[in-house]
Amino acid sequence: MRSTPLQVLILIALAVVACAGQTKEHEAERPVGPVDQQLEEPSPLAKLMRVMERHADEVKAGLATGAELPPFPEGIADITTATPTEGSADEVKAGLATGAELPPFPEGIADITTATPTE
Repeated sequence: MRSTPLQVLILIALAVVACAGQTKEHEAERPVGPVDQQLEEPSPLAKLMRVMERHADEVKAGLATGAELPPFPEGIADITTATPTEGSADEVKAGLATGAELPPFPEGIADITTATPTE
């Protein structure tokens, strides 16, 4: 038995109607409006790490284009004393409890803002 063009068109129309109904059902399930996330203030260490990341991105872009590199951000030497996000130290403690050993903090990190690069 051969399909007529009318039968094919009816099948396509039925498929479109069936799919359109499903989309509306799924849209009704999504929450509407803003969601209150109640984020806490980032820790000093988290803020410092964001500054370092932005600086690294700017340096990378400067190296790629040959532009002048940005100055080193102030306060990087505070990384040795910056307070971490609450709970992140618990992960380190848990690792130490299992016998994992953390590497020592590099000597001279406080001099990072005054160090001169080598070529």
